[in-house]
Formats: sequence, C-alpha cells, structure tokens
Amino acid sequence: MKRGLGRAQRDDPTLVDRLHGFIDQSETFSIPNKKAAYELTHIVFYLSEYGRKDPGISADAVRSLEFAGLLALLDHNTDLLAEICIALRFAGQTPPLGWEDWVFEQLARFKAVKTEIPRKILPGDEYHSYLMCSWLAALSGTPLFEGANEPATLSFHPAPKPVSALRGMSESIFQMDNARSADWFKMRGTLTVDLSPQAYRDLQLAEASSDKFDEFFHGFARCTPVLK
Repeated sequence: MKRGLGRAQRDDPTLVDRLHGFIDQSETFSIPNKKAAYELTHIVFYLSEYGRKDPGISADAVRSLEFAGLLALLDHNTDLLAEICIALRFAGQTPPLGWEDWVFEQLARFKAVKTEIPRKILPGDEYHSYLMCSWLAALSGTPLFEGANEPATLSFHPAPKPVSALRGMSESIFQMDNARSADWFKMRGTLTVDLSPQAYRDLQLAEASSDKFDEFFHGFARCTPVLK
C-alpha cells in the first residue's frame, strides 16, 4: 500500500479515499495484525508528509491508532508504539497518557554496542526500534543522543522483552472457546490471574490510558453472537 506513494498519487482523490477507507476500519486494529498496524502508521506518515501538513484523518482513524497502540503496549512492542505515538502527533493528537513515557523508559534501556564488523546487522540488533523511539523523543522535546559517541559501527540492543500481556490474554481467551465474553469487567480476573508482574503493569497502563479500552476489548475478544 505504501510503495510508490509519491506526491502525485497523494493528490489522487481515488487513492486517498482508499487509504482513508482502510484506516477508518477501527475494528480491524483491535485484533493483533502487525502488518496492518504498520500500514496504518505509514499511511498517516505519508498523508501528513511526515508532519508537514494535517493528514485530515477522521475520528475513526484516530480510534484505529488508539486500538493499535493498546495492542502494541500489551505486546510490549516498543517499535510499533513509538510509530503510533508519532502518527498521533502528526494527526494533531496527544498520545494517551503514559504511552510516550513508557517508550522513553524502553529507550533508556537500549545499549549501543560497538562491533568490528562494518555494515553488518548483528543478531538482536533493533536499530529501527531505537530510531523510532529517538524520533519520538525529538518530536516531544526530550533530550536524545547525549554523551560522547566515537565514530564506530554500532549495534543497538534493548532490554530483554518479557512475556507479553497480549500473549497471556490471547492464550486464555483461546482456551475459553465459546465461554469467552466481550465484557472486559467479566473477563478481567480470568485473563490477568497468570500474567507476570511486568505484563500486568503493561495491562494496567493500557487500561488507565484509554477510555476506549472496553470498546477495544469487545473487538479483541472476537465473540461470536449466539444464534437463537
């Protein structure tokens, strides 16, 4: 979708309508799909010309970004959550409370490791995640790239990723099969009992950050209506 999206194509009303039609489908972004989530952020990047203009996205598209951000947070996906916060800023929105601070906490845990192998990406190198976090930091006025850095080939490594809340919740919902409910308050106790302390903290932040969490969970639970 993003390939070849130049200025001439952005001025094509048919193409622009298709892009808006995609990002307006909020329910799509309440279900884990990293490819769709990255397409969402990239579309906002391009429509806004990387923050140079108002992308003119709808309230539904903003909801899509928020749903995708909740999934990224529950998945402990720093790279994607940083992109979503950037996209929200480009759309003239303030990212939900706590999201950017969470990203910056992860950024502070990156270690830049000097490698003797020029231009080679080493296993575990997450330079793209480091770049997205740093880009968000620049947009928010947070100091970055501080300290003395000698010219060298560097590899960027985050802190070890914990088992995510998203994984634990998804497994629990899958095991419940038809006994699942789309009501978050009914499901919360069952879905959180086996989460690790870090996963539970991420979930608590997600809940507190968005007044749309219940609506998000309704789509995430994927409950099939009972036929009568």
